[in-house]
Amino acid sequence: MNTWKYSISPLFGEIAMNLGLCKPSHIVDALCLQEEQRGSGQNPERIGQILIQGNHLTPEEVRQIMEEVENRTRTLELPGYDSLEFVSRDSTTQLFRGVELGTRRTVAIKILRFGLAEAEEQQQRFLEESRRHSLLDHANVVRLRHSGDLEGIPFLVLDYVLGPDLRLHIEEHGPMTEAEALDCVIQVASGIQHAHENGIFHGALRPEAILLPRQGGAKVTDFAIPDARDLGEGVTRTRLTTPFYIAPEQFRSGSLPTIRSDIYSLGTLFFYMLTGRPPFRGSQAEVVRQHLKKPAPDPRVLVPGTSRASAVFCQQMMEKVPERRPESAARVVAAARRIQDGNATRTTADHTSARGGAAGRLMSRRRSGD
Repeated sequence: MNTWKYSISPLFGEIAMNLGLCKPSHIVDALCLQEEQRGSGQNPERIGQILIQGNHLTPEEVRQIMEEVENRTRTLELPGYDSLEFVSRDSTTQLFRGVELGTRRTVAIKILRFGLAEAEEQQQRFLEESRRHSLLDHANVVRLRHSGDLEGIPFLVLDYVLGPDLRLHIEEHGPMTEAEALDCVIQVASGIQHAHENGIFHGALRPEAILLPRQGGAKVTDFAIPDARDLGEGVTRTRLTTPFYIAPEQFRSGSLPTIRSDIYSLGTLFFYMLTGRPPFRGSQAEVVRQHLKKPAPDPRVLVPGTSRASAVFCQQMMEKVPERRPESAARVVAAARRIQDGNATRTTADHTSARGGAAGRLMSRRRSGD
């Protein structure tokens, strides 16, 4: 059976009693009910849910306890995997690294944060991410290997990518060259095109969702379904994690991602790759207003050596009106390749011209010396 290194239920009970939130007898009754359910072949209810149903704890108290459980529990035991260790956490999930016993392959295990485990809506969103991710199989998408349930808490097992995300890469090395940025956009757009072909729109493309392996092309991850309420009317409900890279139409109430909203995000990422900064900066409210009202900036203002073709391409992807953007990620790939070909042709011509000029000057010097 899948278990935590420290069983959740007894530790939950210990913390609940230490915080003075629940009587020992109520904890014991809940543990006994779980054992009865296991004995009858049922999946036991989560202890927090049992105590909520018995009016012994509130949902907020359960979240408080589960956050403390999470703080104390950083080692995971999962059948079929070894050497599991805590890596990181974000606002909704924890990430562990481990080794798949059968293949000795290093994997990443993503699990819903304990403090959200009792929230049905968060569970459903996590399960939807699993369903969406299971439909994808592409070289530029992080592969989902397995999904399951761990004492009522869902988890995903993904290929482990050895390398930084785009944000860390830019912070360490600075902006990409134009050639590198075009390559990266082609790879990301290829992965996104595959997702679109399977009816999946990312909706939250950002530097942290683009992984850069030490070998191979960029990989897109984090296909969690966006919550339209987080992007709702006005600017106060906008998600703190992604306003820098989100299409303007997604800030409107009830608007879910589309092909063209993902393409807008690709445009913001291309700008970030070229310049090392997002296209719009300021407070959260200011960034949202700029996405809604301000024309897409020209990356040549910050990086004058950028070709006109790349600058126009970047701004086209960031058009305010969705219909003015490229109609598909496949069109983005084709456009980026045309720019690559044009840049390569100009580079060859420049080199030829430079060689011709140097040869002419040399011949001139020889004649004057004769």
